Amino acid sequence: MMNRVIPEPLQKFYNLTLTDPLFAAEGLDLDNTRWALEDLRKLANDLEREYRKQYWWFCFRYPFVETLHPIRFLERFIDCERSRRLFLYNPIMPNAQDLIRSYQKTLAALGECARAHREALIAAKNAEPFPENAIFHFISESFSFSDMLQLVGLIIKNLSPLLQKALAWTEEQLGENAIISERYGPIFYECSQFDEKPATHQFYFYVMKYRASEKLRPFIVMADRYYFIDIKKFFESASLAHLRITWKTLYELGHKYEMRSGTQPYVALDLGYWADLATIVDTKWRRPVLNGRAVVSQRSSMLDFLLRGLNYANRHFLIRQQVALRDHNIINPVFGLFVTRSYISLYYLLHNKSVWRLHDVELSKNTFSFYGDFCKTIDEVAADVSEEELKILIKGIRQFKGFHELYRKAFG
Repeated sequence: MMNRVIPEPLQKFYNLTLTDPLFAAEGLDLDNTRWALEDLRKLANDLEREYRKQYWWFCFRYPFVETLHPIRFLERFIDCERSRRLFLYNPIMPNAQDLIRSYQKTLAALGECARAHREALIAAKNAEPFPENAIFHFISESFSFSDMLQLVGLIIKNLSPLLQKALAWTEEQLGENAIISERYGPIFYECSQFDEKPATHQFYFYVMKYRASEKLRPFIVMADRYYFIDIKKFFESASLAHLRITWKTLYELGHKYEMRSGTQPYVALDLGYWADLATIVDTKWRRPVLNGRAVVSQRSSMLDFLLRGLNYANRHFLIRQQVALRDHNIINPVFGLFVTRSYISLYYLLHNKSVWRLHDVELSKNTFSFYGDFCKTIDEVAADVSEEELKILIKGIRQFKGFHELYRKAFG
């Protein structure tokens, strides 16, 4: 690729477009794709013409060209890729603005198509006399209607403007307190740690360091779920004294909620998903030249980063215990320390097949339910606070005016 002079205001956007664009298909033949989409549009119309003979009202309400396949999204996607290539070839402000408009149009089309498909899918089910739990069997696979609906729901959830804002606010907070040296994602990964049964979640993986430190560590964000603690309810119901002290300052300030990350290491017994995400990052983006088969089997190629992440979490835990002992002569029960802060699944390398030989034994995937009824979803909190308050919660409640003074007074 020839050397280009990138205008200063566009350098960051150019680098992001080059390394982590929003919608892209490097190497795709755009003309051939356009012809295939034209054929797909014709095919959808032909199918609808036949189905109208028995499902006239359904076809009238849910035209196949708008509901059966996401044709409009794919068309926008092709336009977006064309705009991306033009901007990379000629990085000037008009081309950058055109690419941003293409991003917006493509994102909107994706959401509209997914919602239209879900509505048509439900209507199609109601038009047929099959049971709610019907299973569809194929040659080697089977799935239920609810599986299909869940998948469409995940596509729509991925587009949630609120979750997109939440991720942006999280990154903004990171940038204010740390230097993000590497950013990877989105990673769509199925795990059992956060739900009653395996579910796919969207993750981002950051390699970062705090400004006063030279040590890099990981920061993992689950971008499709945020946990918020009802402070008043939790504080007034907490039976353990050390928990009451932890939340005392926030409670006295009158704050309603504080965010808790689902990827904190003390939340789950099995932290194998940390190792899995790190392995995906290393083999796909950071160092694809490594022996992929060995790296995937051992899942320890970024163990140094993961250990630093655990050290960081327990360093903060240590400070809190020191303050609680100094000011209140109390400490977290030793049982709680061994249960929630020993992180045995990572420290004993249970994710590494060269160490863990009991391949027929399934580790527990359940999360620790510390908060139970005190936990709120992002949608529930958004309905109770302003957008600016929600932004502060996600960036860190300690940014509220007056918190630092009271926090230092209470905890030092």
